Amino acid sequence: MQDPNAQQFAAMRYVSHIGSWAVKLSLALLLGAGTYLLTVNLVLLPHLPTALATEAQPHTDWSFYVTTADRATAYNLGCNQGRYDAGFSPPADSLVVLDFGIQTSDGTGVYTTQEDPKTDKPMLNTDIEGVSYNFAQGYYSCTGPGDSTSVLTLGVGVNDSDPSFSDATYTALGKDWDNVVGTIISGTSNFRTQVKIWGAADLEAWNYPTGYVTSDQGTAWVNGYSSIDIAPYVNYGDALGCPTSYTTGKGKLCSYGYYQYDYYYYSWGAPPSLVAPEIYTTSPDNSEQWTNISLYAKNIKGVTMQFEGPWDENDFHPSELTSSQAWSIFWNDLNAAGVYSFMNYSLEIHCEVSGKCPNS
Repeated sequence: MQDPNAQQFAAMRYVSHIGSWAVKLSLALLLGAGTYLLTVNLVLLPHLPTALATEAQPHTDWSFYVTTADRATAYNLGCNQGRYDAGFSPPADSLVVLDFGIQTSDGTGVYTTQEDPKTDKPMLNTDIEGVSYNFAQGYYSCTGPGDSTSVLTLGVGVNDSDPSFSDATYTALGKDWDNVVGTIISGTSNFRTQVKIWGAADLEAWNYPTGYVTSDQGTAWVNGYSSIDIAPYVNYGDALGCPTSYTTGKGKLCSYGYYQYDYYYYSWGAPPSLVAPEIYTTSPDNSEQWTNISLYAKNIKGVTMQFEGPWDENDFHPSELTSSQAWSIFWNDLNAAGVYSFMNYSLEIHCEVSGKCPNS
């Protein structure tokens, strides 16, 4: 499905990092009322210096585990972000992910973070669309008359944490989620000058007593989403068990049968994919894990990965890296390895309603 009204994706579907940095984009030729003719994927790989002055960390944006379908709560959270961004001079941009949880097997809704799929009623896709709309509306309204330039990128997120789903089910769920994102893009068209809508996905192995999610299952979701590709999605998962070195082929083996290639594919190799990786700890060294995935991409796949910014969970686990620590460690590791990335954002996960999320 191609939304002819989604201007931000009509002639140029997406651009991640413009200027002297690497660019990943898709160009489309259109005829008449949004007829899709051709897509050209282009990656520009400029020569980047191997040592740069430390980049200033952007302000840290709060993302949320969504626990309710309450529209007023969503509006207020969006409003808070709008006021925050408008308070900078010049106004700042932001990237916020709303993590709605795991999709139901039929793709009609999600089980949110605090829910047990065996006992709780799922949140329907119409509620997800409404919550996302109200967050976007709150942002747009509360930037105020003095700010017409700040832009919120709102990632509408799920995870792939159910090992019982078949590959075919995950493929269908990826398609379903892209269609949800497309509906939200259409519904928020009045805010498009200051709100962009992306998909988002926490793609991991998810080792549970009942089993783990295989790399084939994660790939199935990604391929399902990519087959429609209404908007980019940002992967905000981990790279569990990945080493702090890399090799040829599929790269080195990570935990539970995943390879470095799988995390590269989820995060940059698939056409709509972008990434804001979890940088939680130095033991294991999450930053070095992702730095070596980037080295694998550069030296084995021949492409330069770009990162939206690090994602931390210090609000839930104060002993883990703070936003500033995650930023500086990740930036320094990438730069030292010669895979510099201009990171526009710093992200930290919070609970939409205090006390309703695990470990909150």
